[in-house]
Amino acid sequence: MLEFLIPLTLACLAAYWYFTWNRCLPPGPTGLPLVGVAPWLAVKRRDHYFTELAKQYGDIFTVRVGFFYIVVLNSAEAIKEAFARNEHIAGRGLCAFTKFLSDGKGIASAEGVRHREQRRYCLRVLRDFGFGRINFEGTIIEEAGRLADSIRADGSARPIRIDGRLSQAIANVIGRIVYGRRFEYNSAELRRMVSALHELNSAPGGVLLLNTTSLLDPLADWLGVGKLKAARDGIRDLLEPIVAEHQADLDELDEDGLTDFLYAYLAEQKRHRSLPDADIWDDRQMMEVLIDLMVAGSDTTRSTLVWAINLLSGSQPVQEAVRQELASVVGDARPPSTSDLPRLPRLDAVIQEVLRISALVPTAVPHCCTSDTELRGCQLPLGTMVMANTHCLTRDADVFANPDQFDPFGHFLTVGDEGSGQLQVVNKDKILPFSYGRRSCIGESLARMEICLFLSYLLPRFRFELPPGVTDADTVGSGALFNTCRQKEFVFRPIKAL
Repeated sequence: MLEFLIPLTLACLAAYWYFTWNRCLPPGPTGLPLVGVAPWLAVKRRDHYFTELAKQYGDIFTVRVGFFYIVVLNSAEAIKEAFARNEHIAGRGLCAFTKFLSDGKGIASAEGVRHREQRRYCLRVLRDFGFGRINFEGTIIEEAGRLADSIRADGSARPIRIDGRLSQAIANVIGRIVYGRRFEYNSAELRRMVSALHELNSAPGGVLLLNTTSLLDPLADWLGVGKLKAARDGIRDLLEPIVAEHQADLDELDEDGLTDFLYAYLAEQKRHRSLPDADIWDDRQMMEVLIDLMVAGSDTTRSTLVWAINLLSGSQPVQEAVRQELASVVGDARPPSTSDLPRLPRLDAVIQEVLRISALVPTAVPHCCTSDTELRGCQLPLGTMVMANTHCLTRDADVFANPDQFDPFGHFLTVGDEGSGQLQVVNKDKILPFSYGRRSCIGESLARMEICLFLSYLLPRFRFELPPGVTDADTVGSGALFNTCRQKEFVFRPIKAL
């Protein structure tokens, strides 16, 4: 009798839990018993599958993976409503990165007061040391110049792989802000840093399953967490001696001597040691913050620039139009500046179109409800996962006439009012490439600056071309968590030495 009652009781509890949750969430596909939509996610790209569902269920729907529910947001308005206007949809919950990599510390995986205080502090200090500031542009231009020298040294006749060189340049930019130094190209330290950062941004799709249930935790390493742990440990090993050097110097420095983010953080950590919130300023928190900043400020920017070179290589008329615009506005007498961007509408449109086509993080990092809350009249219980499908925004045919084509001038440019004839950039608020709200990418301002300056520096010096035999630029990409460009090699034909 007992052998019959136990399974029956468990089945009843599961059914009660299923129907109690399901009835209050936004409608979506039923899926299969027990597994939900998992079979479809196993054979389709998650962002593409969600975009298909949005056509049937609208801009907010719910999918079930096993016994776990995910509310998916598919429009800019829905994302803004959930992530900016609802303070209860800002947690990380069962996020695999929280559970297995950072122990809920750092910025990306932190919750509650820790997340709020650390994010606020980091943004303020990073701005002081150059994030989004014109006074940091010289550092970016310097790295762009070293990259150009590296490209020239390889000649112009053969295709070269550009992603590794870009990774080194971008890692040096963020390194100058975070710990005040750069590494020489191809040095062992820089190669190890770049390799580890790339590994963290190449997480296998199996990691996503760990976001849905703790029952899979014993399989974490097999699903890909082991590689991510090794990569994060590799960055930590590189940073530890740098941290030790900064700590040794700290007592001898006054406030004016705090010349990088790490010095400033160590000084703030020291100030909090005797305060009630000392636990959110411990050494593990500091290390996870440093790693989060390196990840947020490096590999994603590199990937966007590879996408830009790829798409411009496949569209020579667009590339030449931007080059002529740069020649007219910036010229040869000085380096480019982000302050030029308002007078460079074609370049701005290209940057927006690259961000749109690439949709680098197409379903963003999941959020979690920190308490029961309401969204669009639906009740979301505590613990509900909420995910933004930004890929759907970028392929909205009502906004972008040719959503699968690279058409920066058609998608983002219009002629100004009152017959001025001046070009204006539109639709920038339709794509949200850095997510939105309390969990938006902390490196957004630096990333935008780097993308603008690297392209502005390289385009007058090189003509980007696809390798012989490659006729079309990649417009789809590949990857489970990050949509990386499949084309990595390009021909860089020198135009002139500036």
